[in-house]
Amino acid sequence: MRVVGESTPGPMGCPACGVIAFSRGRRGVILVDAPCFGRPVQLVQRKRTWRCEEAKCATKAFTEQHDDLARPRALLTTRPCWWATGQLRREHASIAGIARQLGTTWRTVWRSIEPLVAAMAADEVRTRASPGG
Repeated sequence: MRVVGESTPGPMGCPACGVIAFSRGRRGVILVDAPCFGRPVQLVQRKRTWRCEEAKCATKAFTEQHDDLARPRALLTTRPCWWATGQLRREHASIAGIARQLGTTWRTVWRSIEPLVAAMAADEVRTRASPGG
């Protein structure tokens, strides 16, 4: 299944200097999303690209980023990352099995969820011994 989405048009300021930037169009970025009805899902995010015309600004071009959807340069959206960690914890699934369900590779899944798994393992509240036990 493939879903295409894009943000609504509107003015955008340069993230470095704040000057209104000029649109350079859109480019499609393919992301893996959580499975739906047992089928892999691809999300095509049509990101807007911009150029800054301020001569003194070091940022000449930039692409819009939605951190709640996916991290910069990510291949998976945030939803399958959390879904995959849940599968590891509750279902004792393997990374290879999760990759098959998402329709991607072991390496893509592991690189996406490793920071989440490491943060969970380092959480002292989660690993603290229970009182009297």
